[in-house]
Amino acid sequence: MGLWWNMVNYKKRLEAYIIDLVILLIIINLVNLFIKVDTNLLKDLQELNKNMIGSVISLNEYFHKYAEVIKKIDMINIFKTIINSLILFGYFLIVPMVNKGSTIGQHISNVKVVDEIGESVTLIGLVRKNLIINGLAYTIITIPMLYILPSFYYFIGISILGFIQIMVVITSAFMVIYRRDRKGLQDIFSYTMVVEK
Repeated sequence: MGLWWNMVNYKKRLEAYIIDLVILLIIINLVNLFIKVDTNLLKDLQELNKNMIGSVISLNEYFHKYAEVIKKIDMINIFKTIINSLILFGYFLIVPMVNKGSTIGQHISNVKVVDEIGESVTLIGLVRKNLIINGLAYTIITIPMLYILPSFYYFIGISILGFIQIMVVITSAFMVIYRRDRKGLQDIFSYTMVVEK
């Protein structure tokens, strides 16, 4: 069923995604020029690493102090995280909605996202897609964790979620490469597919 014969090969999808990431990195880096970052905590991390390498502190003490510094850095950078996430998700939600299912990279690669029957993709479909592939679920879960969990449990939680996110992306990439219909987890979950224009 569907338009599997019109499915895009993984090379075009990869090309489009790389173009989109380059565009996003440029935009995010330009915006981040105006957002101040506290470098004192980065110095604390360097000092902590020196103490661990020099056997001044135990491995257990290192992990607990490391988790505290990471949580402080994330708390200070919460505004930056939210702005960067809004840029990322705005790009992958709004641009395809106004550009007939294509991001800029997809437009250049001559592909677009459609629903399973070949109709225009909906905002709900794009949100579902971004929950999986672009880390929207990760961000939605980790921001409340920052304010709820103690430092050590926060660090363990974001580490586990980060690992899960990486595995989802890798699994999706293999699915796009090896499945006949070229659908990744994000496509299955969002009832969408990527087709040639």
